[in-house]
Amino acid sequence: MKFLNKNEVDEPCFKDIMTSEIVFYENKTLEDAIRFCKDRHITYLPSRKDDNLLYQFCENSFKEIKINDFQKVEKNKNVFDNNCLELFKQSEVLFVFNKDKLIGIVHFCDYNKEPILLWGYSKILKFEKGLRKFFINNNLKNEDMINFIKEHPRYKANFEEKLLQSLEPFQCFNLSDLVSLLNHSKILNITPKIISFRNFVMHNRNLIENINYEEANLSYDFDSFKKIFDLVKLFNAEILKIK
Repeated sequence: MKFLNKNEVDEPCFKDIMTSEIVFYENKTLEDAIRFCKDRHITYLPSRKDDNLLYQFCENSFKEIKINDFQKVEKNKNVFDNNCLELFKQSEVLFVFNKDKLIGIVHFCDYNKEPILLWGYSKILKFEKGLRKFFINNNLKNEDMINFIKEHPRYKANFEEKLLQSLEPFQCFNLSDLVSLLNHSKILNITPKIISFRNFVMHNRNLIENINYEEANLSYDFDSFKKIFDLVKLFNAEILKIK
């Protein structure tokens, strides 16, 4: 992952979130391999002798199998490509390749890693900046927001009036305020659901939730993964509206 400019980072790829330190089946004794998989709730250990082979752990033994095509992803594939959700529905673990060479492993919980959050933060900044510019291009001013808030007391915007004159238009208002004003003005309709994505990222929460935080070996909730995946898709669609 790289920074495109001070406010935007490149789209995250699987090479950015994969685990590159691969534990191979041949590097362990059978007893150690069984303990390793049990302790970490791991189903597969890759083979060192063949990048297309796996050892599947089941009932204290291992079965040699081939990696399915749907379990393979290229290192430069965007983690939010349209078919990625379907791939993870078929297998919670995917294997990252550089052409024909296995270079990493990724579980859907790896979407909690920093590159995803940095990218999300960048997208939100870009969206808010674009939204403010959109307001200005449509001849809206701070006064329009203030009047909107006064007319709709349920929108409890927090801003300091003394800053209104020193900052660029709409800089004192947060994303939820901007979306509310935009939808009220009927210039454009933006779904309030994008606020959920904003809150996930800006509050630095794990995007993929743990099922049980009390356990040492945590299980992750696929439904929360699907939810954030859908929110990202929705957010990307909303960004296009203000370009």
